[in-house]
Amino acid sequence: MAAYSFRTLSANLGMDIRVPVVVTAAEQALGERGYTISSRRMTEDSGRVVAVAAGSSLGHGFRDGLSERVVVTAQLTARGTRVKVSAQPLGNEAISRAILDDILLRLGL
Repeated sequence: MAAYSFRTLSANLGMDIRVPVVVTAAEQALGERGYTISSRRMTEDSGRVVAVAAGSSLGHGFRDGLSERVVVTAQLTARGTRVKVSAQPLGNEAISRAILDDILLRLGL
């Protein structure tokens, strides 16, 4: 079950789901959706993937060249791995949920 708050979707996964596996699944899910990975960092305890939408420029009163991006983080907690998905800069629950669904599918969940 995932909860959306403050432009971020969060879900707690089981103890058997490792951070590196989540990061890899996030990269694959974002790449399949046409995002370009702009940065990635990962340890056994935490990871972060930042991806930019291809050809994205928000305009609409924002600074020219401001791109839509998605940030996926994975953090080991006492209860398992917590995954957070944030569509930035404005937040988008539907996009965040679709990306999380893709990640969970790749994890077999």
